[in-house]
Amino acid sequence: MKFLVITQSDGKRRVSEHDCVTFDDLHSKLVASGVGDYRVFCEISDLVESLSLRVTALERRMDETNASSSASNNSIATTPNNRQRDAQPQSKMIKVELVGKSLIPENYDLEIYEDRIEFELRFHNISGDNIRAVKGDLVFSDLFDAEIFRIGITMNDPITPGKFATWSGGFPYNQFDREHAHFAGFKSEDLQLHLDNEKVVT
Repeated sequence: MKFLVITQSDGKRRVSEHDCVTFDDLHSKLVASGVGDYRVFCEISDLVESLSLRVTALERRMDETNASSSASNNSIATTPNNRQRDAQPQSKMIKVELVGKSLIPENYDLEIYEDRIEFELRFHNISGDNIRAVKGDLVFSDLFDAEIFRIGITMNDPITPGKFATWSGGFPYNQFDREHAHFAGFKSEDLQLHLDNEKVVT
């Protein structure tokens, strides 16, 4: 049986063809060659379909990026009809700030078995009470307050009045998910953040 194998080394992906009786034979052959991180396709149609999906996702992401870039390069006059809407309502208990966001590719050597989007948040207790936990929906929006992505979180670190707590988390990244791809394309400085459906335990 012919197998197509995709390996990655030094940031570059390579495709090679192997003729083996079974997958176990192929695995033994690759391990003996020092290959530990690879993907296998038994039929060329499987590879074509996978590559086609990747190309489609990349084209969609490029179109969205170009559209966003084109819009940001145009001057927008402030009139009663197009004035930027008011910022999202702020909590009287807790303020949340995005410290950083990054896309972490899978890396079996580091025991990262899937692509992930990770972000770091800073919570500020702006109330006069001790906060024991916070739960709600993180809502990421662009500089024009258009919602891009939302995800539910729970933060269980206590925060005394006026103090800060840092929280890190993330989720598996699906490059074929339109929302995931759109969110991944934004830099931290181009994102706004607020907490929706907020619940605070004091």
